[in-house]
Amino acid sequence: MEIKEWWNPGSAFSDPAPVRPRGLSFITVPLMLVVLMWTIYWLDVRHGLELYHWGVLPRTWEGLRGVLMSPLLHGGTRHLLNNSLPILVLGSVLYFFYPRRATGVLLASWLISGLLTWIIARDNFHIGASSLVYALAAFVFFSGVFRGQARLLAISLLVAFLYGGLVWGLLPVEPQVSHEAHLAGGISGVLLAFLLRNVPPAIRADKQQQAVQRRERLDDLSREEARFGPQYWLPPEQRTQSGPEAPQGPTRIEYHYKPRPASREQPDPPRED
Repeated sequence: MEIKEWWNPGSAFSDPAPVRPRGLSFITVPLMLVVLMWTIYWLDVRHGLELYHWGVLPRTWEGLRGVLMSPLLHGGTRHLLNNSLPILVLGSVLYFFYPRRATGVLLASWLISGLLTWIIARDNFHIGASSLVYALAAFVFFSGVFRGQARLLAISLLVAFLYGGLVWGLLPVEPQVSHEAHLAGGISGVLLAFLLRNVPPAIRADKQQQAVQRRERLDDLSREEARFGPQYWLPPEQRTQSGPEAPQGPTRIEYHYKPRPASREQPDPPRED
């Protein structure tokens, strides 16, 4: 989308607001994911399972299983806490504003970021949901930029304000931090935001919104005002048609008689010699 379309009245700023999911359903999937992450971490610590072996091990067939498992595995309580809140917040934003595509975006971000980490990362085990955090943050931010909708742009700025520090995680500052997984997540989020830039956030309308629209149509007096002018508010028996759409002059009905043509199939009369 070109920049001039963002600020053109009647295009981006006149788009209807995305339909919100009912109740707190938008937080269900992110909350379930966080609970699953904590449950797996508790089992790992409780029974000494050493599940980090199920993380992404780049460029090995064994490490491919980490594409599915690594976002659920964490190396410590602090690591898990740092990922839990962003997953809950960004996941809720995703399901709140993109309910039709949220699950697909979540799964695609999971797989694409894991595969990219498997390709480009260092030769070591990579675990944690931080790649998913970067993917969701990038998707929410760039979706608002690519779509050029005012409300979604506001959400993008909010994400940039809350998680702008994530940019530093893309740099190899700390050796124990997988900046490759962060980069893979950011790339996957930008890619998905670009591919889905033309998909509307939501098209579902609940019964309450439909009722409001019906009431607005019933309350529309533009036709009465155009027909009766300033007297549109009077009772019907006191109104006279004086508006711009009122018929001009008295009503007159005329009937015209036109003889019926003779049928061509009727035989000609006999001749007399």
